[in-house]
Amino acid sequence: MAIVSLRPFGEINTSELEEYYEGEVRCGDQLIPVDLNFEDDNIETGAIKNVKEFLDELPHHEKAAFDSLLADFNRGRKSEVVRPFMEHHLKELGPETLTKLFGTTSVDINRFLSKMVVTRVGFYPETDDEFAVFDITLQGDFTNYLIAVNFDPDGEIKSLSMES
Repeated sequence: MAIVSLRPFGEINTSELEEYYEGEVRCGDQLIPVDLNFEDDNIETGAIKNVKEFLDELPHHEKAAFDSLLADFNRGRKSEVVRPFMEHHLKELGPETLTKLFGTTSVDINRFLSKMVVTRVGFYPETDDEFAVFDITLQGDFTNYLIAVNFDPDGEIKSLSMES
């Protein structure tokens, strides 16, 4: 049995895990909700160490997540996530809301991304392809849709998906 202290979750007993832990971390000027999720009731301390290391590098991973959004958009018609997400919102929000959110109705990808924020980071240390999940959406209460950016334990982006 090992008890590991992991900010912002507190002390975690690796042989008697809770299913869910939650907290908040500061990343830049934003306070981001984070959660830690387990299916089993025990885990190796190395997996907790991976979460700590990922949290220590959160600003770097946030930048990588936003870079991946731009890269997906720049795939043109091959974009399966960001371009459809943006096109949907530019069509559905209407001129008044677009002006309120972006200051104009003519919105390019850089302006669009500048109004997107991380609303949650979830950790799933028992999995490889969804070790950390960034939920990113438009700031404010304009949409129920988000883009999930999935990282592996090494900090590599594995996938993007649009969810509601």
